Amino acid sequence: FDIRENFCHELNEAKITLKQLRSEKDDIKRKLLQSQEFINDTFGLVYDAFQKGLAMQHRFFSQKLDSVWNENLRLSTFEKLLLRMKNRQKTTCAKRIKRLSQANEKVCDMRTSHGSLRGHIMESMKETAKMVIQ
Repeated sequence: FDIRENFCHELNEAKITLKQLRSEKDDIKRKLLQSQEFINDTFGLVYDAFQKGLAMQHRFFSQKLDSVWNENLRLSTFEKLLLRMKNRQKTTCAKRIKRLSQANEKVCDMRTSHGSLRGHIMESMKETAKMVIQ
């Protein structure tokens, strides 16, 4: 009888221990689920922040790219304007050089004609001097 009572007592203690273990197991499961939810929520927040950061960076770089593109267009337009001005100056300089060259030719012609006129005058004076001397 004592063995049976001892066995029943051991069996009841084992049942109590089993209930405690099951309760601890349920607590551990609940805490694990809470931890997983916390991790998922945290990951979701981090992921959302990361996505927002990427979106902000994308907007920032997109604005910078637009700014650089606009600056490039402005510089290109300015470069074209400078090229037109340079070509206009080349044309103007070419016209001036042509006019100066023509004026120089006229001066040379005038010098030549002046030289030949001077030569004629000198010849004439020599002839006049010869006539006067004779």
